[in-house]
Amino acid sequence: MRLLYSASENNENLAKFYQNCSDIQETVTLIETEYGKIIGGYTPIPWQESNKRKTIADFKKLSFLFSVSLR
Repeated sequence: MRLLYSASENNENLAKFYQNCSDIQETVTLIETEYGKIIGGYTPIPWQESNKRKTIADFKKLSFLFSVSLR
């Protein structure tokens, strides 16, 4: 596993996110909310910029969301 993008290290730059993450399959995303809660998700579907987006569905239903925080 490797870190593709960090919002804090890239000044929340969306262009940099897509530069690093576009067309990458099987990603895990972690987010810390403004309330300190850690949430995330997994998807086998690659990230794509909205102007390049094709309709792709997870027919195998492998994508999921999760919470890491217990508070």
